[in-house]
Amino acid sequence: MQWNPQQIKQKTWFERFSEQPHQLFFTSALFFAVFFMVGTFLSLMGLNIDFQRVHIFGLIYGVFINAILGFLLTVIPRYTKSIMVKKEDYTSIWILFHLGLFLTLIGFENISKAFIGSTLVYCSIVFIETILQGMDKKQIESWYLSILVGIGGLITLFGVFVNFDFTAIILWWFLFPLVFVVAQRMLPAFYGVYFNTNVQQKHVLFLPLSVFGFYAIGLSIYFNLDIITALVSFAMGMLILNFIIQNKLYRKAPAILSILFIGISWLSIGFFSLAIESILLEYSFSLSLHIFTLGFLSTLLIGFGYRVVLGHSGNKIEADKTAIVIFSIIQFVLISRIIASILFINDSKVWIGFIHLGLMFWIVLFALWIIKQGKLLIRF
Repeated sequence: MQWNPQQIKQKTWFERFSEQPHQLFFTSALFFAVFFMVGTFLSLMGLNIDFQRVHIFGLIYGVFINAILGFLLTVIPRYTKSIMVKKEDYTSIWILFHLGLFLTLIGFENISKAFIGSTLVYCSIVFIETILQGMDKKQIESWYLSILVGIGGLITLFGVFVNFDFTAIILWWFLFPLVFVVAQRMLPAFYGVYFNTNVQQKHVLFLPLSVFGFYAIGLSIYFNLDIITALVSFAMGMLILNFIIQNKLYRKAPAILSILFIGISWLSIGFFSLAIESILLEYSFSLSLHIFTLGFLSTLLIGFGYRVVLGHSGNKIEADKTAIVIFSIIQFVLISRIIASILFINDSKVWIGFIHLGLMFWIVLFALWIIKQGKLLIRF
């Protein structure tokens, strides 16, 4: 029988959907961004929903870490000039991670942490194996990212056996430094390519000192060492500000780059805010925490996520009108949350209205993102 090229088997929908890791992880992260925030809204409206589970655990793991894993599984092989992560590896990570999230939803929190923590440790091992197979094994950021993911897994597993302030440690020892390590590499590189300039070489101590700063703040917050929190936060704010100035990230650039610049700027602002809060305010209703999570994490994830989805689907990497609207909405969500904290500090009764407003706009922005990039992700 003569071979006919038209007889080549067509890929199924799921094969197309799962052919790149970011498609699996980004799709579920977008879904959970809406799902867990709707749960948060209903919890605040008085329904019998565990606020801690849906707003803190759900958003940290279901949205932020979920999206970051998809990003890292896609870019670490590129960082290190290695082979792509095997499909069976990243699909196993995705399945186990989401099984852990499902167990959280039905109330098996410790078993959930065991699943998620073990999956993160496994993911760290996959990253290390990928690095060792690459042509650029000395690519320092990839080692930092792999180790941080492993630490995040161990912290999550530790939470199964020991009761501690889980949120502060997982944010400051895992999530914040993880995203920062990506940002401090990617932003100068993107600006260098666009402006056709050499990337400013960072001091050899810049990265270890930065990560040490995140860890020191995490410990000082955990043990209520306000003076140390303030001093280290101020130093970190100055360090990030110097990074922005050295790399001229403030230059006029296309929206897809400006989004990233604003995200890293919020990190510096968050540190200065935390320094002030630690000294002057007894309780600020998590003002600086939401500057970090909404201003820094969410803005950068929008910027990085949009780039990855466009770039890996063969589209031009640029921020269209919808992307700019989505980016603008997250800034509005952040401003609403800042106003809510300020009103709370001043004992105004209308603070809850701004919380509800921010929650509704968060849901709108991720619904827009799903409408805009859903087809590119799920490959219909």
